[in-house]
Amino acid sequence: MAFDERRGVMVLFGGFLNSSYNLIMEWDGATWSAVQPVSVTPANNLAYAGVLDSRGYQAFYDSFRGMVACAGGGASNAAIWYWDGHNFYGFDTRIDGTPVGGLLPALGLCFDRERRALVWTGDPLSTTHRTREIRFSDVPVFIQTPGPFAGPVGQTVTLRASVTGPEPLTYRWYYNDQPLLANPRITGLDTPILTIASAQPSDSGDYSLNVTALCGNVSSPKARVAIGPLLNLRLTTTSLVMSWLDPKAAIEQAPTVLGPWKALLNASSPFEIPADKTGEQFFRLNSPGP
Repeated sequence: MAFDERRGVMVLFGGFLNSSYNLIMEWDGATWSAVQPVSVTPANNLAYAGVLDSRGYQAFYDSFRGMVACAGGGASNAAIWYWDGHNFYGFDTRIDGTPVGGLLPALGLCFDRERRALVWTGDPLSTTHRTREIRFSDVPVFIQTPGPFAGPVGQTVTLRASVTGPEPLTYRWYYNDQPLLANPRITGLDTPILTIASAQPSDSGDYSLNVTALCGNVSSPKARVAIGPLLNLRLTTTSLVMSWLDPKAAIEQAPTVLGPWKALLNASSPFEIPADKTGEQFFRLNSPGP
């Protein structure tokens, strides 16, 4: 039983005053009234009978949806059911792969109005104490945000996000704070997974994903992508060995980090610098691009 704050009545799922248990009873402060649902969604008479046989299960008021709900039901039902005064609506039947009906007997359950979350906890029949939540949000929520990427020229770049929220969701990728333009090498501009084939130095920059729902939008943190000739260093007893992947890249040398930079003619990977060479030296790779 739970109080329906929107409608101002107490709602009792299950049997009361008769032996069929297929009743919803509502208390207005003076009278109990039996109510028959106009519809059940999804339509399933067996599950419907189960939810009304709700002895041992939990009812709560969801202030986010403005409806009373029953978690669990009977042996034939393992769902979370919502009641708006006229209709029943069935929702997720499994949490973490376990039927809800199998989790809920003897558990504590309540709706957290501040955090918009359905919370249930405990399980005296299990050796593991668990607390689970179902959270509700007006705007999309990132479960996974795109991560940074660094790689050589020609490699495939995949930026991946996982988003939940009220559908429909619209996706838009941004590159250096500007909408990412269509390119034959780029796919997934309107999906949570962006793929850049045969990546080039010009693809380097900051990428982010904007997701829009009916009630708002949210953007992911920026993910840095660096494409270019990666320089590898290996120190031996006699020399410093530099190697790189891009055959078009040229190694340059300068007396300071500010330059002036000069290309080392005929230098190719791997390139060795004698360990006994004196003075500071700075090296960098310069790629001509695609």
